[in-house]
Amino acid sequence: MTSSKFWKGLVIGAMVGGAVTLLDKEVRKQVAEDSKRVGRKIKDVVSHPQKTVECIQNKVNQFTQAYRNISEDLQFISEKATEIKKLSQNTIETVQELKQPTKKINDDLSQMHE
Repeated sequence: MTSSKFWKGLVIGAMVGGAVTLLDKEVRKQVAEDSKRVGRKIKDVVSHPQKTVECIQNKVNQFTQAYRNISEDLQFISEKATEIKKLSQNTIETVQELKQPTKKINDDLSQMHE
């Protein structure tokens, strides 16, 4: 029962708030302009349903293409990240392999100077 009272009060409050807001001339003017604009759009949709369907299909196609492009870009980035990881591992291995001969050369040079 309290839920019903809540919703009833909410609706009444919204109606009173809307009515009070409409006392402002600028708000009334804006509401009238918005209502006319929405009315024109509805009339256009009803008068030209095929145009509306084509517009929606066009937007869906644009969204689908954007999704594909993003997906391809993410795949490319993922592949490059994998390549970089492999290159980094190879570089580390190469550096470690070069340490051994370099250490031996340094040791040999140190012995020669002694």
